[in-house]
Amino acid sequence: MRPARNARDDLIDDLRAQLAGTQAQLAEAWADFETLRAAQTTVEHTDGAGVSTSRSVPDLETISLREQLAAAVARAEEAQRDLSTRSGELQDALTREMDTCAELTAASQQLSELHSQVTQ
Repeated sequence: MRPARNARDDLIDDLRAQLAGTQAQLAEAWADFETLRAAQTTVEHTDGAGVSTSRSVPDLETISLREQLAAAVARAEEAQRDLSTRSGELQDALTREMDTCAELTAASQQLSELHSQVTQ
């Protein structure tokens, strides 16, 4: 027979759900970062390859788009770092709660054994 669920079980389930959600967000952030970084690399290679344009100096719109792309790459990188940190924190919290739950279960079993020895 499975013991009744308690608040600690609910907390562990919540931590697992949060961790799964954060890991999914991290995977999305990584994909977004890779896409933006690839676009930025393409732009840099295009600039470095000396592709001829109608103007020798980039116009303000082109400069603005490059700056926006660089900012988007930086934001994606920061989001990825934040989500990675959050994922680690959630994993640590989950591990601590599961360890505590195991310790409480072991202590409860010992207490039951002692109680049965005393009542014999």
